[in-house]
Amino acid sequence: TCSFNVVVDDCENPTIDVCPADILATANISACENEQTLTAPIVLDNCSDPADIVISYRVFNPHNSVTALLPGTILTYTFQSGTSIVEWVVEDEAGNTSSCSQQVTINENSPVVSAGDDEEICISTSPYTLAGSASNSTNVLWSTSGTGTFDDATSLTAEYTPSAADLNDGQIQLTLTASNACGSVSDQM
Repeated sequence: TCSFNVVVDDCENPTIDVCPADILATANISACENEQTLTAPIVLDNCSDPADIVISYRVFNPHNSVTALLPGTILTYTFQSGTSIVEWVVEDEAGNTSSCSQQVTINENSPVVSAGDDEEICISTSPYTLAGSASNSTNVLWSTSGTGTFDDATSLTAEYTPSAADLNDGQIQLTLTASNACGSVSDQM
């Protein structure tokens, strides 16, 4: 009589049938980032039940940082502005792995600003009410090349009172700067 043992090993990697599609979104203005809910890849395996396949991912952020492997059950992630790569890793019960990559691009949401049209004002017209406009901004600030003053430099409709030196020079430049977490943009009049 003879007996022997037969060992069957699963040496075949799981198959990623569908890797998640790339994502393109716009950053919010308060933190210059965007929270996304990811969709896990669709996976097949020769031996493991799909429910027993472990799915995880790591994020290669645009500023050269990399997350640890995150569980595929936590699919919400806040992406920084720029292009990130999500590396999906799937592992079957035998420890065989496969991976695929997904690109997530978060475009910066830059402020838009207008100081208004260039104006000529009479010396007797003081103070002068400004009419700036801004969008996608969290704050605005007026500044001057002269020495006059603003009643509220953080208001789009601030009043500017020229100084005696401004009036003697005959010309000044007023600048409106709009800012958000993604950056600042200025316009002059």
